[in-house]
Amino acid sequence: MRPGDLGENLTVGGVPYDAFAAGTRWAIGQSVEIEITEPCTPCRNLAVLPYVGRACVAAFIEATVGRRGWYARVLTPGALRVGDPVVRA
Repeated sequence: MRPGDLGENLTVGGVPYDAFAAGTRWAIGQSVEIEITEPCTPCRNLAVLPYVGRACVAAFIEATVGRRGWYARVLTPGALRVGDPVVRA
C-alpha cells in the first residue's frame, strides 16, 4: 500500500498502532491538537485499488482489520509539516 491509498489524511510513523485509542488526544507540530474518535473499518470500497480488485477484496479487508487507522476530530487546527512531532497531549 502507498500513503493515501486507504483515504488517510495524515500518516504517522514512530508511534505504535496500539497507542491510539478513542478519546486520546495528540499534539502535532507547533499548534495542532486532535482527538481520536473511532477506528476506521475496512469496507468493500477498497476493491477499487488496482492491487486488490473484486476477487481479492474480502481477503484484503480481513488482512486490514485492526490496522486500517483511526478517525480523529481536529480540536485545534493549524499547519503541519512532514516530520512534525506527534506526542500524546
